[in-house]
Amino acid sequence: MRKWIRLAIPLAAIALAGCGEPREKTPEEVAQDNAHRQCGAFVRNNLRDPGSLDWDRANVRYHHSDEGVLVVRPFRAANAFGGTVGQEAHCFYGYEQQRLIDVDIF
Repeated sequence: MRKWIRLAIPLAAIALAGCGEPREKTPEEVAQDNAHRQCGAFVRNNLRDPGSLDWDRANVRYHHSDEGVLVVRPFRAANAFGGTVGQEAHCFYGYEQQRLIDVDIF
């Protein structure tokens, strides 16, 4: 019985901590999410071997400006010779246009 009580109290606290109204995202957060998603789709659609794509999720960077957000997404993928190389996708998402404006792969 004591085991159940020790487990029930922390589980109830965790469940209650998640309750409440979710806050609405700011326009910058929405743009950042869209830039991240659209950048990933662009890279995946333009690889020779999309199945070799491996994102480096720990090192994604975002840079906000007055015109939009630049997302830098590092990844590894197979090149034309079958070797795996590390690269970065630099994708600029315009606030006004609400889409990717420029994509560079380094």
